Amino acid sequence: MFTCEDYLARMKGYRLAGGAVVSGSFQAYDQSYLIDALKNLGPGFVGVTQLPASASDEELLRLNGAGVRAVRFNLKRGGSEDIRHLEKFARRVYDLARWHVELYVDAVSWGTCMRRWSACLLSASITWGCQVTVFPCSSSWQNGGYG
Repeated sequence: MFTCEDYLARMKGYRLAGGAVVSGSFQAYDQSYLIDALKNLGPGFVGVTQLPASASDEELLRLNGAGVRAVRFNLKRGGSEDIRHLEKFARRVYDLARWHVELYVDAVSWGTCMRRWSACLLSASITWGCQVTVFPCSSSWQNGGYG
């Protein structure tokens, strides 16, 4: 096991400002690992989690308070919420906490994803060939507002 303490010890020679901790697919909706890591790593780190679309606003705000800043859909390996909930859930987490959505998707499928959800996305950033960060439009933006 490679712990947060191991990571910080290994990074000791670098000027580490922070980073992102991403919940693994195998962790499904268990938030304990992520919350523990964020506590141990400090305020420069943010979390990316997997949540069911049924998560309450209170749970989203609790996670936001712990440093979570995004929700992840794993379209390549599974273990996250069903893709049918992407658009509505993306707008909800953005409106509530200004979170973005990360999609873990096979690069071959990306074109299909963009065509399907381009109307609800402000921007997208592709990294590692299959990790996509999307910033959904808020409901108010879609209805003529900006925020």
